[in-house]
Amino acid sequence: MPIIFIHGAGTRQHYRRYNLDWQHIESHLRDYVAPVLSLQPEQVPITVAYWGDVGVRLAWQGESRPPATRAPFKDHPLARLMTVGQRRHVMREAFHRSTATAGYWTSNLFATLSRQRTTLTSIFIGDALYYLATRGTATAPGQIVQRVLDVLASAYERQRGSDNEPLIVFTHSLGSSIFYDIVTHFLPQMPQYDHIYVNYWVSVAAQIGLFEEMKLYLASDAMYGPEKPVPFPNRSLLGGWWNVWDPHDLLSSSVAGIIEGVDDDYFDSGLSVGSAHMSILKLSSFYVLMARKLASVLTR
Repeated sequence: MPIIFIHGAGTRQHYRRYNLDWQHIESHLRDYVAPVLSLQPEQVPITVAYWGDVGVRLAWQGESRPPATRAPFKDHPLARLMTVGQRRHVMREAFHRSTATAGYWTSNLFATLSRQRTTLTSIFIGDALYYLATRGTATAPGQIVQRVLDVLASAYERQRGSDNEPLIVFTHSLGSSIFYDIVTHFLPQMPQYDHIYVNYWVSVAAQIGLFEEMKLYLASDAMYGPEKPVPFPNRSLLGGWWNVWDPHDLLSSSVAGIIEGVDDDYFDSGLSVGSAHMSILKLSSFYVLMARKLASVLTR
């Protein structure tokens, strides 16, 4: 019965839109997905495995991001080059600078007006780097992994008291990589959690395929590559898996041909590259597809 949502990078409860975004996800899971799992959808526990508070922190609150600067009209670098440089070097640099004038001033204006946004971008990227550096191992799991393991264990206990209705894990972006590490490395080597069974996993806007190509996972093995895909995670831990990517989302990846046995599909959000990554969580049509998918696989 339980549904667990594992969020991606750059998510923090103190952000202005956090509660609104989570309410949107929860209500859509309740309205469309829960009825597929239970005859009493209003009773289906829907939990977020929140790990943002143990994600990366910027010790100087983003001070490492250089501030916008004024154009150096006085003592310009090009003027210095003209006094000592070769003529062809002066001409080449003058050409490069002149053709970039519009972009230069646009970038300067953007840097001035969007310092907060660049800090959020740093946190987004930092969460991924921080997770990979601190995830630990099965003998000593990191804080982020342990947070998700605790939520899984609690959900399993609720599942036992609900006539063994299915346990569904829904992950977005980096949350998908965290869960992939969990089902391929942590759970198989942690006997205290060997009773946990996830009936179905839905990963969206994930980087799993890309990270596996880079061999970044704890269970990654160089023996797997072209013509020899990675085996599906242990079936005693995970029943099925649907990976969904958007062709307009540069941060999502396919696992087709990389990991065996995964139902790999695309979802066209119809949005731009700039907004596609988060769109799958906001578009109601996706939850309809998710419900249809679960209805078909859980009744086989």
